[in-house]
Amino acid sequence: MELGEILFLALKIFATAATFLSLLDIGLQLEMKETIVGIRNPRFTLFTLFWGFILGPAIAYLLTLVLPLSTHYANGLLIMSFVPGAAYLAMLTERAKGDVRYSASFVLLTSFAMVFFIPLALPLMISGVSVTSWDIAKPLLMLVLLPLLIGIFTRKKWLDSANRWRPLVNKLASVALFGALASTIASFGSGIVLSAGSFALASLLLFYLLVTAGTWYSSYKFPFEQRSVLTLGILSRNSGPAVAIAVSIPDLASETFVLIGLGIIVQVAMSFPLAKRGGRKHGKQLK
Repeated sequence: MELGEILFLALKIFATAATFLSLLDIGLQLEMKETIVGIRNPRFTLFTLFWGFILGPAIAYLLTLVLPLSTHYANGLLIMSFVPGAAYLAMLTERAKGDVRYSASFVLLTSFAMVFFIPLALPLMISGVSVTSWDIAKPLLMLVLLPLLIGIFTRKKWLDSANRWRPLVNKLASVALFGALASTIASFGSGIVLSAGSFALASLLLFYLLVTAGTWYSSYKFPFEQRSVLTLGILSRNSGPAVAIAVSIPDLASETFVLIGLGIIVQVAMSFPLAKRGGRKHGKQLK
């Protein structure tokens, strides 16, 4: 096995572990009634689905038409547009002084929506590849819904065990996230450098800026604690499902994986400072 194959295997393992463990952590930390508090809010649910799976992908699709992107980079951007809500959204929410219950609702809602929307829409939008809806749905079911359900069930049946194991799961998720970032840079660093001048980075920046600004300004009537969750959820991307989707599509070009790897790095670089800035600004307003 060559070095490039080893690094890519490490990326798949770390991205999968980070997503699985982070979603398991969410399931372990909240009661079901707290987890669904945002889902019971019709406006919050509507905004999450609208920006996450309708307007967000539509903006990405328009960018692929307007910018001179290669087909392979365009496919990567479209995949990234369908995976809102990083598994570490709760961590971002705490930094932004948002409502953690709503971050859990956002992840739960987008997790179910991914399984429904992506297999239906993505095969119609990506170019040059042949993939069935079930090929995409299988990894999403295992990676996204399974850990959430395990965590929720464990907390309901064995509360003491859930509280005892959650700190370890949280630490392991953080280690896996760091490993995913490191392996992304190691795997696609040269490809990312070579992508300069290809509009790959520009397309990602424009996409993130447009969906983030659009979500923030269109949700001005929401309380800050909910508005920050919506905005950070739409900005951040769930790298595990993105990688799983890409791997499930046969004969996908390396440029598509480069775009996904670059997208992971860029959204992390944008979401954490934004969360910190929002939390600091909100904290000053409360004083």
